[in-house]
Amino acid sequence: MTLFMAEIDVADFDAAVAWYRDRLGLTAELVDAANHFALLRGKSGGRLALKAGAPAPGGLTLHFEVA
Repeated sequence: MTLFMAEIDVADFDAAVAWYRDRLGLTAELVDAANHFALLRGKSGGRLALKAGAPAPGGLTLHFEVA
């Protein structure tokens, strides 16, 4: 089992995508603006998914791949 991505809810979808892309240097692999979902990738290959919603403490969701 390997970690596929971490997913977080963000209050301002457009601003969050821009911040993770422009400030942290993540690459946008997929941006579905209509459904407020983005999949970003870091230089080491790690993935972060952003979706519009109400951020909450402990609101991180981990997605795993299973062989």
